[in-house]
Amino acid sequence: MPTDDQQRQMRRFAGSGRFVFNKALVSQKERYGRGEKKLG
Repeated sequence: MPTDDQQRQMRRFAGSGRFVFNKALVSQKERYGRGEKKLG
């Protein structure tokens, strides 16, 4: 079982991942809307 500090760090890590994913998704949708290719 993770300690309270470890749980906090895991939540922060997951939150950071969601933030990056959402930013990339917005970027891809904007590119798609302009008719550009997807980024790899």
